Amino acid sequence: MLKVLKNEFIKMFKEKKFYIIAAILIGSIILMAFMKDPGIDAQNFVFETFAGMVIKPMLPAFMIIVISGVITEDYVHGTMKFSLITPIKRRELIAGKFLFIYLYAVILLAISFLTSYIVCVAVFGTSIQVQFMKNFLFNIKCYAYILLPLLSFCTLISFIAMFVNSIGEIIGIGLGIQFMTVIIEHSVKSAVYFLAGGGMYIYDFVRASGDLNNIHMLLVTLCACIYIAVFMLLSMAAMKKKDLVL
Repeated sequence: MLKVLKNEFIKMFKEKKFYIIAAILIGSIILMAFMKDPGIDAQNFVFETFAGMVIKPMLPAFMIIVISGVITEDYVHGTMKFSLITPIKRRELIAGKFLFIYLYAVILLAISFLTSYIVCVAVFGTSIQVQFMKNFLFNIKCYAYILLPLLSFCTLISFIAMFVNSIGEIIGIGLGIQFMTVIIEHSVKSAVYFLAGGGMYIYDFVRASGDLNNIHMLLVTLCACIYIAVFMLLSMAAMKKKDLVL
């Protein structure tokens, strides 16, 4: 599994995709700071940037593109079967790829968080120290709580990608699922607890209450863990039966 993970990171740093995605993410955050929205200031810039742009729609869309490359593209180009020439089991192969996808999502979240704070301080300055630390801890919690729902969404798309032999198709399917999730979340607020990735949009409740309700977050976390476990196991089962020669 670690060999697969290492190989994926080598490919990531060699390809332009990661740098383009990171540049777009950073550029969008910088652009948002200069939009001169009167409702955005030093106290809420990080949260509003995260809630209004990073997690909806940018980060899920970026992860769909990443997944299409890690799973579908490798299968279509025939490179996935070469991994099995080495003494690596299919279970280890898919586990390594999933772990890479998860770490990729964590890296993008970290880039978003750090960039948001750097831009916030550079453009708006800092609020009083006590308030700054309070907001910092709150924003850390927001990012942390969103991680598992994001990973559950990635796991679902990765599972579907195993049955799709076209990069364009999996990107289209993934974006369609993302769009439908947003529509359902806006129509039925409680759906965020039960959809794969629905918890990514829990910040609507945060906006309304100004805090993270522990019961809400427990439900979101539990649901995300169930989706991750189920689709991970299904993916491993599917990998055992998958013909890697296209």
